[in-house]
Amino acid sequence: MYLIKAVPEDFVVIETGSPQPNGSGPYAYFVLQKRDWNTLEALEAIAAKTKSVLKNYGWAGNKDKQAITTQVCSAKNVGKEQLEKLSLQGITITYLGQGGRPVSLGTHGGNEFTITVRNLEQQPILKSQFINLFGGQRFSSHNVAIGRAIVKKKYDVVIDHLLHDTGRSNMLRDALEKHPTDTLGALRHIPHNLLLLFIHAYQSQLWNVAAQHLAEQKAPQQPLPIIGFGTTEQDLLKHPILIEQMKAEAITTRDFILRQLPSLSSEGGNRELYATAHGLSVGEPQDDELNEGKKKVIVKFTLDKGSYATEFIRQSFGNPSEQP
Repeated sequence: MYLIKAVPEDFVVIETGSPQPNGSGPYAYFVLQKRDWNTLEALEAIAAKTKSVLKNYGWAGNKDKQAITTQVCSAKNVGKEQLEKLSLQGITITYLGQGGRPVSLGTHGGNEFTITVRNLEQQPILKSQFINLFGGQRFSSHNVAIGRAIVKKKYDVVIDHLLHDTGRSNMLRDALEKHPTDTLGALRHIPHNLLLLFIHAYQSQLWNVAAQHLAEQKAPQQPLPIIGFGTTEQDLLKHPILIEQMKAEAITTRDFILRQLPSLSSEGGNRELYATAHGLSVGEPQDDELNEGKKKVIVKFTLDKGSYATEFIRQSFGNPSEQP
């Protein structure tokens, strides 16, 4: 079985079509290059160093931890000198300029990938098209459960999950200290991008189940709705699998309207059932220095935003022998 991400250098990602500064405004734009950090962890560390809060930072896409990634981010009311003098192992920051709006989820164009696939016995033959499933890194250990609880307005459950998620508990404890008896007040102090990510994870799981079902049924290549408050009855009637899922989850499309947290209300949308790895190239097999007697290949391609390289690799090579 193949292996990816044996070392961070095996998985290189460069965000493309990123927002650029327009010359003025309270938001400092910067290129974040990181190794062995996920995007959220890196920005939390940067916020601490600049004596700011994570809520003041914006990013377009959540990048893997065990990788070398490059992306554009923004910081509100953080100066050029503060950013440029930062020293954090595995993180390099390049200041770009100022802008009037924050970088936000989905504002990039796509991602370029250079991936080393190891532990191979022969040259792979890859097809550029694959089922456009959301990758496993979107879900983490608690993301779907937290997103479900937010949609169902079970905010105490959200707090409980966050407190038991060691990667995020410090952030939540800080919020709870400010609002010890106010659950909604505490959640409002959690970065908007993070709370939105939880809801998106829940929606993504629902979409993945439907997409796998349709792919197995050899459904035509047409967009599949992501369930949200904007999903119409006509959309649902076209895809009965979505109705089945909503019944199983005991939700309706209106549940994605969050009147107490209106900025988190999620309209849903449409997602292509299949995706394409553009500019796909596969290098000649080389000896794999980490796995004696096996080969490695370097695969290069570009994906549109929202598509997952790990899914392209998994569907091309099969399930990995190890998934960090």
